[in-house]
Amino acid sequence: MRDENSDDPTTVFSRLRSSIPDYELSASWATVRRRARTWRWPAVQMGIAASLAWLAAGAVVSDSATYAPITAIGALGIGRERRLSRGGVLIGGLFLGVGAAELVTPLIGAGWWQIGVLMTASALVAGAIVGRELAVTYAAINSVVLLTIPGSEGWLPSRLIAGLIGVAVAVAVMLVIAPARPVRLIDLRVRKACRRAADALDETARVLRFGLGQQRDGGDGRPLIALARRLDDEIESSHETVAQAKEIVRWSPIRRSRAGDVARLAEITHELRPALRTASTIARLADRAAVNGIPAGDHLVAGICEARDAITEFTDRLLRGTAPDDSVDGRASLAIERLMSQPCRHAILIALQEEVRGLLADVAAVVDTEFDGATPATRELAAGGELNGVAFGPRSVRAG
Repeated sequence: MRDENSDDPTTVFSRLRSSIPDYELSASWATVRRRARTWRWPAVQMGIAASLAWLAAGAVVSDSATYAPITAIGALGIGRERRLSRGGVLIGGLFLGVGAAELVTPLIGAGWWQIGVLMTASALVAGAIVGRELAVTYAAINSVVLLTIPGSEGWLPSRLIAGLIGVAVAVAVMLVIAPARPVRLIDLRVRKACRRAADALDETARVLRFGLGQQRDGGDGRPLIALARRLDDEIESSHETVAQAKEIVRWSPIRRSRAGDVARLAEITHELRPALRTASTIARLADRAAVNGIPAGDHLVAGICEARDAITEFTDRLLRGTAPDDSVDGRASLAIERLMSQPCRHAILIALQEEVRGLLADVAAVVDTEFDGATPATRELAAGGELNGVAFGPRSVRAG
């Protein structure tokens, strides 16, 4: 039977929105300010790199100076891709693209089918030699630019020199002229991951209370699956962000003094990953329970809400270096006692109970490690227990 609302613009927009992996459009002024703070420094770096690359290339190869800022921006990258290795990959793609254009263009000329042949050849050679997606893309782009826009004559084209200047300027901006603040990089990434986890747990509690509704047959577009995927992406991003921060304090003379702070935050990030992965697992288990129509008790929903509060409160205080509030600790311990005292016979709900307890245990273990001993309530979270003959064993915070 055809859904009578399938052509409704609102329904179509909702489906399109759920199909975008990281869709998060908000008109909230607080959200806009938070995003502006996040992107403020990358935007400044790009502006500085573009200006200096134009200036430097103009002094060496004035006929191709406009190519240097483009390469500088590409070498800088965005977000978690801001690594020194990116510059090396771009240089490889640059050489291959320019070389292919210089060799092939005199033989086949320029035209619509020549563009396709040249791009295919450049991408294939870059893939075979470098084996990185960025190098393949950049080789293809450079070859087409050189084919469609006449460059300089000679065996070493001026665009190649301008490209190398752009990469060199980008590296100088990243490490010497305007390096990012490594502590802030990790702090922002961890806070974003914790917001993702809180959103996933909030939606989990809502779905367990009220069900999936019309999204029951939505596949990966269901809210819990989408939120779990976003959280997984943030967990993976945290690896790159920590590596980027360590790279900055290692090579940047300006930021080298923050090596100790970066090491502390890197350890906290590593310790928090099991808790974040557990939040993703909770969302997926709750989605399975909702799809199969398995009702969850109020004690389980309350435990998920306490887990959300705990991960938000504990991680915020960990990042600020202040001891967690005992009241949050006590509420989390009470939620565990309620979970362990309530009967549960369905395998999915038993698994959910264990994961919720495990999430609190993971966070409590990080607190224990960071502050050299937690309160008695947090230590009890990791002790495990038994419910209707099902053993709930202690969690390992070193997993993953």
